[in-house]
Amino acid sequence: MNGTYTINRLGDTEKPSKYGIIEYEVKEQVATGNFTSGKTIDKNVFAKLASGRYQIKLDANASQGRPVTTKQDFILYSLRDKRPPVFMHTWMLDEKVWCLPGEEAKILFFGTSDKDAHILYELYQDNKCISRKRIVLSNENHLFRIPFMESYGEGVVAQFTFVKDGKLYTSRTDIKRQQPNLSLAIKPITFRDHLLPGNKETWKFRILDADSMPVMAEMLASMYDASLDKNITIRFLQMEFRPEKIFLLVCPLFQQRYRHG
Repeated sequence: MNGTYTINRLGDTEKPSKYGIIEYEVKEQVATGNFTSGKTIDKNVFAKLASGRYQIKLDANASQGRPVTTKQDFILYSLRDKRPPVFMHTWMLDEKVWCLPGEEAKILFFGTSDKDAHILYELYQDNKCISRKRIVLSNENHLFRIPFMESYGEGVVAQFTFVKDGKLYTSRTDIKRQQPNLSLAIKPITFRDHLLPGNKETWKFRILDADSMPVMAEMLASMYDASLDKNITIRFLQMEFRPEKIFLLVCPLFQQRYRHG
């Protein structure tokens, strides 16, 4: 399907909507062009735009020439942004939050559009605070680098909290220990897929780890007589085995309470 696209820059002011959907005022048209479904739009189109809130609108003709239109809002940002790309009380991007001991976690940006926001930055492990700092941000982003210690176990939680104009804002992200890649690749060395009755055959396989290195392993193989398919088709169940650890990182949450009377 071929069609045209239009990109408009949006403002920060919300427009009233009778359907309860948040809409923003269109400021100006910044780009237009043609698209083909299944292919990405040239990234240079977006590289020319400044960070901010935009809306892309697609127009095309469906089957029997019926016109169709769809649109989607999105936020465009740069890793060089000094402040949130649009007005936001909290803006956070995670760059690297899966780490091995000795590596450095990076919460690329924690930012706020508020001025003189006193941020409480905490690290929690097993629901206990192990580090606490206070910083002041004023319409800016801040890069956090967190060395991942061996003592962090399965991981820690980074939490950011501040109060502005009587409202509580809290953001958190999990920083987890990177699990080893335990996937195995089974490659045949010798293999015959056609045998005669009474024949004896030996199959050999090489088992490699995620780094393509040979490993000591046991393999379970199943076989059946394919000629039986003429009577009834046999279908094997394909099962996936993923030896992964599943864990949940927790930390206490601040709550905002109201008093009446």
